[in-house]
Amino acid sequence: MRILLSLLLAAGLSLPAAAQYRLLATDHEAYPLIQRLQRRGHLLSLHPTALPYTEGELRQALAGIDTNQLSDLERAWAEDLQVMMRPASRGLGAELEGNLVVSSTRRPDPFRPLPDSPTYVYPNGRGQLFFEAGSEDVGWAANAGVRHDTFYEYDPDGLDAARRAIMRNNHAYLGAGRLSGETRGFLYLGRLTSHWGASGQPALVLSDVPHAIDQLTLRIETERGGIGELALRSVFGELDSSELDGTFNGRGGDRTSGEDLTGDRFGSVRRYVAAHRLDWRPSPRFALTLTESVLFSSDNAGPSLKYLNPLTTATLAVDNAPKNDENNGLIGGQLWWQTGRTTLHGELVLDDFDFVSGNEPPSIALTGSLWRSFDQFDAGVEATLVSARSYRTPQPEGTYVYLLRGLGTLFGDFVQLAGRADWY
Repeated sequence: MRILLSLLLAAGLSLPAAAQYRLLATDHEAYPLIQRLQRRGHLLSLHPTALPYTEGELRQALAGIDTNQLSDLERAWAEDLQVMMRPASRGLGAELEGNLVVSSTRRPDPFRPLPDSPTYVYPNGRGQLFFEAGSEDVGWAANAGVRHDTFYEYDPDGLDAARRAIMRNNHAYLGAGRLSGETRGFLYLGRLTSHWGASGQPALVLSDVPHAIDQLTLRIETERGGIGELALRSVFGELDSSELDGTFNGRGGDRTSGEDLTGDRFGSVRRYVAAHRLDWRPSPRFALTLTESVLFSSDNAGPSLKYLNPLTTATLAVDNAPKNDENNGLIGGQLWWQTGRTTLHGELVLDDFDFVSGNEPPSIALTGSLWRSFDQFDAGVEATLVSARSYRTPQPEGTYVYLLRGLGTLFGDFVQLAGRADWY
């Protein structure tokens, strides 16, 4: 059982509280409504497997809807989104939100409950102060966000991500971009969440499973007649350090257990992740994606020009000289296709595959879903498979985790098949 009680939603402080270049956090209440409309063929100017969106993108997509073509239920969803996305304004704004999560198990995931206690209560809240300037052609936004969440302390799978007042910078960034025109681009620097998959479904390379990561995010896209839309997305993130023995404790910079007088090294292993994806959409109802990512680490690792470059083919570059760090690379792809009210999505990721001798078991992960939408409900089947060796290397610091929460899926070594029906 999971209950969400809204205490205070988007309480504006008598300041302009709407913008164009602010990002919609991947847990924003707009995404379930967007997904319902996309499954019915609307809002398809928004890429269904590349989150987050900007507020301006959602406003443009809503403006392109022909309300005469909507059912009563679809119109209600669109109107709810329009209320959330108040008319854009420039200047200073603020938001305050609070929620209470009540769960019957320590782990709220219904597929993996931990029934240690009859009830767990997790109050949480977040505040944001933001400023924006510019126009639809070119603009920028600054967003200072903090989050208080008692689940930080009691998370059974990840490390405690907050100490002082159980608070953490979350969704705090500086960004700039261009919303209109044949070619659009966005650049953000800050602590963000990215989800390279369908909203509410697994994403295998980058997902919103981990806490927000300090990252540099780039997106460039163009739309041309004859070839459709092409987009390049790139994320370069700083992860938590591991201890020299490969363990994670979230305090890699403390150096509290070093024994330098005996000659043993002490300190930590610095870790970073670089992920790039190329999207091709020949039509709004069909999308192909190629994805590549590398987690690299060493005692003295730092931001790497090689991995910052989204056009470097990491599969060829990781073990070439100069090799300054250990690495764990992933390659994969996605397909998203819709016809009528049927939506198909699939993603495949390879960590390591022995094509020659066949002596090494594969490191593979895949997920997929098939949904059919009707007037009052959606019905679908979802499946995910993650092999035991996926996201792992002989060097523990190369594991795809951030504060012990997976960058893709939270767990490994599982097969899951689920049937779902959502009635509205």
